[in-house]
Amino acid sequence: MLRCILLDDELPGLVYLKMLCEQLPNVKVVKAFNDPELFLKESANLEFDFCVADIQMPKINGLQMAVFLKHKPFIFVTAYSEFAAEAYDMDVVDYIRKPLQQERIQAAVKKVENRLLQSKEKEQSFIVNTDQGKSILYFKDVLYISTSSIDSRDKEVF
Repeated sequence: MLRCILLDDELPGLVYLKMLCEQLPNVKVVKAFNDPELFLKESANLEFDFCVADIQMPKINGLQMAVFLKHKPFIFVTAYSEFAAEAYDMDVVDYIRKPLQQERIQAAVKKVENRLLQSKEKEQSFIVNTDQGKSILYFKDVLYISTSSIDSRDKEVF
């Protein structure tokens, strides 16, 4: 289950976006914000995997939010096409033009899922040479590593 935060300064758009996201079976909406400043204040205390945000908002726009939360994947939903190049330069996951459609949001969430899976695999595993060939070890499965009692150049993984 992917946890998301929604951000749109226009309340009707936010309600519609929330409804569409809640209909996706693998998405849980943690919280929806219509004020970007309030979102910034609360974001450190919220656990979420990605953010779906409007770009054109007063005071703080969606692009600035993505810079602030650069460690989180972003999907932008906007009525404007002129921010697309800048958004993709920032490596956002997707850029969806309004009016929103369920299938388009679902495709964007699938991209988030793939990106998160790829980053988890890279961070949580390493490749080792064994007497059986190469093997992938996951950090969560390793208790400890010690020097082999047979040959000090070899290591034993428990």
